Amino acid sequence: MSENKTILPLISTPEILQARLEEIPLFPGIYLMRDERDIILYIGKSNKLKSRVQSYFRESVYHSPRIT
Repeated sequence: MSENKTILPLISTPEILQARLEEIPLFPGIYLMRDERDIILYIGKSNKLKSRVQSYFRESVYHSPRIT
């Protein structure tokens, strides 16, 4: 990763987040969770990729402290 690379958090820009979520396919796939330094924290897989990734961005009382 380049030191000059600027990473904009998707969560702080709702329009970009929504646009990116719309691009995710419905079929099976893998996804990466990264921190603010672009380091991979988690690799997940799902049969319905779009539903799984969108679930991380919905407000829910059922999210564990690791997600919120």
